[in-house]
Amino acid sequence: MANVSKWSSVAVAIQSALATAQTVTAISKANPGVATYSGTDTYANGDYVKVTAVGMAQVNGRVFRVANVNTGAKTFELEGENTTSYDTFAAGTAQVITFGASMSTAQNI
Repeated sequence: MANVSKWSSVAVAIQSALATAQTVTAISKANPGVATYSGTDTYANGDYVKVTAVGMAQVNGRVFRVANVNTGAKTFELEGENTTSYDTFAAGTAQVITFGASMSTAQNI
C-alpha cells in the first residue's frame, strides 16, 4: 500500500479585488435588464460586476454576470435578471470583480 501524504490545518484563501467604479447612467426595466454606462473602461462578456444603485433597490449591492456587451452603445445585459417590475433606476456604478486565483493555480502548489 502506498503512503499518502496529507496536509492538515491548511487554509486556502482566494483573494478578489474590485476594479475602479464606472458610472452607470441607466438600467432598463426589461428581461434581461440592460445597463448603460459612461467612462473609458469597457466590460467583457462573462465579467462579474458588483452594482451599486440608487432607485432600483433590487439590484443594489448585488453581483451580476455581464452578457451581450455593446461597446459602441456602452451597454451590457445583467445576465438572467428580469428587471421589468423593479423600481426606477436613478444613479449608480458597476465594478468588475477580479478573482485572484484559479484552480489551475491551486493545482500548481
